[in-house]
Parts: sequence; C-alpha cells; structure tokens
Amino acid sequence: MGELLKLIGNTPSVRLKRLVELYGVDGELFLKLECFNPTGSLKDRVALWVVRRSLEEGLLKEGMSLLEATTGNTGISLAFVGALMGHRVVLVIPEEVGVNVKRTCELFGAQVIPSPGGNADMDVALRLARDILESEPGKFLFLDQYSHPSYVECSYRWLGPELCEQLGGEIDAFVDVYGSGSTFTGVARCLKERRPDAKAFLVEPAECPVVSKGMWGPHVVDGVSDGFIPDNLELDLVDGVVLVNTEEVIRVTRELAELEGIAAGPSSGANVAAALKLLKGGFARRVATIANDRYDRYFEHPLFGKARRGTSLGPKGPAPLESLKKLELLWRRERAPALVDEAL
Repeated sequence: MGELLKLIGNTPSVRLKRLVELYGVDGELFLKLECFNPTGSLKDRVALWVVRRSLEEGLLKEGMSLLEATTGNTGISLAFVGALMGHRVVLVIPEEVGVNVKRTCELFGAQVIPSPGGNADMDVALRLARDILESEPGKFLFLDQYSHPSYVECSYRWLGPELCEQLGGEIDAFVDVYGSGSTFTGVARCLKERRPDAKAFLVEPAECPVVSKGMWGPHVVDGVSDGFIPDNLELDLVDGVVLVNTEEVIRVTRELAELEGIAAGPSSGANVAAALKLLKGGFARRVATIANDRYDRYFEHPLFGKARRGTSLGPKGPAPLESLKKLELLWRRERAPALVDEAL
C-alpha cells in the first residue's frame, strides 16, 4: 500500500483574520484546509475510508473495479486511492466538466466515461453508471457517493472529530456546500452531539437553490449542488441555508488567495462567503467551514476569466419531484430553517 495514503487527514484549521477585517464583521472565522490532502481535496479522506470499508465488509473483491459518478474531486481521489491499492477505477463524468479533472483522473489510471450535461446533470451520470453496473454483473462495485453510508461515516468519525478537537469544541456554527451531502451530514451530526446548541447551515449557489427554493440550474460552484436532494443529505440537521451568487463566489475565492494566502477552488470561496454572511447577520460568533480543494483544477473556470460552457447560469425549472417531497417536510417544520440571502 502506498506511503502517500498515510498523509491523508490531520489537516490544519486556520483563523481568517484579514477577510473578517475586510468585511467589517464581528466574530471569528475558521477554515479547515482539506486542500492540504495529497491530491489537493477533501475527497482523498473519503475515498480512502470508503475503499477500506468496502474491503473490510467483503464488498470489494479481487478483480473487481470501482465505479463512481462524479463531477471532479471524488473521481480524482478514487483514481489516486485505487492506483495505490491496486484496484481499477471507472468514472462517469459529465462532458461539460473541465478537462483538467478528466486528465488528472486518467493520469492516475482511471477510465473516464462521459455523460451528457454539466454539474447540475448528475442524475444523468448516475443513470449511466447504473446501466454500466447492470451490464456486467459482478465486475463493478458501484460506490454511489450520494447514498453510500460510508461517505457519511467518514465525516462523522474522522473529519468531524478532527475539526471539533482542533477548535476545542467551541464552534457556534458549521457551514458547508453540499454535493453528495455526506460531509455536511457527518460533520453536523458530530458537532451537534458534542454541542447541542451549535447550528449547521447549508450553502447553495443562488443560481441553483434546490433546498432553499426548490429550483435547479447551471452554476459556477463545481462539484456541489447537483440539482437534486441526495439521500446522504440529512435535512433534519439543517438549521439554515445561505445563498451565494456567482460574483460573491469568485470575489471571495480571489480574496482568500490575495489576503490569506490560501489558493483554493470556488466551493471553498462559496463556503467562506457564506460564513462571512453568517457573521454579518449575527447568526453566530464563531464559525467553521472547509477549504474543499485547491485552485489548480480550475484554470478553465470563470475564476480565471473563462466563460462557462453550456447553457446560461441560473434556475431553469423545479427540482425533481422526489426532492420537492423531501423539501416540503423540511420547510413545514415547526421551526423552519433560516434563509440567508443578503448581499455580501
């Protein structure tokens, strides 16, 4: 087994003083640098955990290939872990996802199969992955990050405790984007067990407000808000939803590099922008969030002035019916989640 796997996890958490000063908000903002993992993302931790658990449970047998649908980081990390642990990896990736992601997966030896659409079309990629699974029974282990319990378990038992211990358990609010929903669910559950009065806020692109408004659409925060409510997103843990728009995401991602020296991807900028909004609105005094990945897989992204391929950004229509049914229960709760939509 590769020595590099030992470098996964135990990433530092840092206080963002200069950004807090720039926006003139009261409180403290902490960022856990998951971009320090070997391939540069949070998903290294998840990929290692899920593959090990699959081996322990006898689900991943000799000669089987790992199969996953992904828009980026999960695919890169699975390709990396698969290469070091001796398992072939097959990834279904939407065709509009940047070439940097696909080439990196292929560099680690993974096979990339394109599916129609972009970031908000993961339902199409998932259907194709299931078709591949059914076409050759016994050949693939389909990990399905959107519903596999080990994805949540990783954040609940590893990432969440690590974050809480680094900050001494003194976290008023945790805020995070969601793709599979696993990181949010695992960390929020861990935090609330340790500190019941802590709050957990989801972050959504304003152009794809599935949880907050039941609408989906193309957006610039790659790897998150895939247009539906995944099974691994536990809505009962959601105390509020923070909306961030394209301009805010790109601006704060650049400021994070220029002022704090952290060159991260747009989902990290979305997280930090949302955390600043929570401090600005007085929702919390001590907020923690995550730098999910590095900047260097986004050279084709609007972050670097590149026009987004495909359709125009913004809501295009209602979320899938199954997701809308889940949302109806969420927003009818006796204490409905807060909606934070003020400009930053």
